[in-house]
Amino acid sequence: MKYILKMKFLARIIFLVSSAAILAYVYNACSDDFIQMYEYFSFAKKLILKPKCLFSYNIAVPDYMNVKSKAQIHTVNACIFVLLMNKDLCDLITTIIQFEKNFNHKYNYPYVLMSDEEFTDEFKATIQKYTRSKIEFGFILREEWMVPEWIDEPKLVKSIDTIGKNTGYRHLCRYYSGFFFRHELTLKYEYYMRLDPHVNFPCEIKEDPFLKMVKNNISYGFVLAAPEALFTIPTLWENIKEWKTKNLKETEIDEKALSYISEDNGETLSNSLCMFYNNFEMGAFSLFRNEKYLSYFNHLDQSKGFYHERWVSRYFKVF
Repeated sequence: MKYILKMKFLARIIFLVSSAAILAYVYNACSDDFIQMYEYFSFAKKLILKPKCLFSYNIAVPDYMNVKSKAQIHTVNACIFVLLMNKDLCDLITTIIQFEKNFNHKYNYPYVLMSDEEFTDEFKATIQKYTRSKIEFGFILREEWMVPEWIDEPKLVKSIDTIGKNTGYRHLCRYYSGFFFRHELTLKYEYYMRLDPHVNFPCEIKEDPFLKMVKNNISYGFVLAAPEALFTIPTLWENIKEWKTKNLKETEIDEKALSYISEDNGETLSNSLCMFYNNFEMGAFSLFRNEKYLSYFNHLDQSKGFYHERWVSRYFKVF
């Protein structure tokens, strides 16, 4: 008995020391970047509290999946869009279990899973166990997930060393800004919801947000705003203003949206540097599928900031 108590005490000490080491690493790694710190702490919490999830995806199928019930027919032509890799399977399972239980089992909105690598047969067979909805698996075109030829490679390396986030992260930001709405699997849909593998849905969603968007003519929605780090986007606003001057009339600017991030009618960004935190977002594909937005994206893409700096799509939806 004393031996067992000693082992439990030792295990607790190891657990506490390991937890402290993980949290200390997280703080030192990203103390200057609010968003990065948030993401790392989320990972650390999972590592500390649910280590099994990181090493196994043998998670039981929820009881409600075994009960035959007729889902409501969703009336909006929408999909759940997820960008991930094979290694994200465990995180995706835990997210979908919550998402299905608290929302999608009532509507069966289809999933579009996208990756820059081919999904394994094991991945496909496993994830299908956790939803009755249709799942489509897509592959990102090579030219949409690579460093463009106009990028200065030494500047990219210096940017990663200086402000963090690897090349894969830069690819992701560029892809969500200019390509996901043009993939052949998403072209048949009118609305989308972005779902990341580590997102939690602890509460019941009692009404269909897609239907609410349609009824109220809403084009874009997000759930969180947070301050951006200015050193990651030093030339972003100047490039946006350059495109605006050449392509927009004053009557075409959404003043309400612009006032959200600027206090002087777009001359400068507001001191708060408030941005859309778009790890969760919903939108109408029509927001992107038009010549004006494509011109907007192409201008920013050619400005090189996705790689020379660390631009994301959080400021791009104000015009």
